[in-house]
Amino acid sequence: MTTLEFNTLLLQMREPLFYFSGRFYRSEDDRLDLVQDTMVKVLQNQDKFNAGTNFKAWVFTIMKNTFINQYKKVQRKKETISSDDLYENARTFVDYETPLSTYQKNEFEERIHQLDVKYCDPLKMYHEGWKYEEIAEKMSLPLGTVKNRIHTARNILVNHYK
Repeated sequence: MTTLEFNTLLLQMREPLFYFSGRFYRSEDDRLDLVQDTMVKVLQNQDKFNAGTNFKAWVFTIMKNTFINQYKKVQRKKETISSDDLYENARTFVDYETPLSTYQKNEFEERIHQLDVKYCDPLKMYHEGWKYEEIAEKMSLPLGTVKNRIHTARNILVNHYK
């Protein structure tokens, strides 16, 4: 299939894609954005289309997957904030260090260095402001493993140093 034929087929799909996007969004603007994102992805993956297969199904699948990925991204941003995180975030707005905060910081750093490296490094990175995804990428670990190690490290610190 030539590029011209491919582009012609894709342009003919614009209206059916808009109607199909109604399954995902009610807002016309959101629907148009989804159609545009889908068409861009289709063009980027043109080389992956097998001629002789169902073009419409392939394009609709790309739209569905695009919506799912966008939805998951929004849900990740809505992660709940624990009271510990609120406390840590509130402390970052303080312009000065009190003797107590200095002592607590030093004590925390001393305790964290006593942890096994596999727990210490992810927890330190998290408290330095790294996101879970960034830690996972930097350490070449699955996201779930990083979250588990940070959770385990916190539990060790809380239970061991009561």
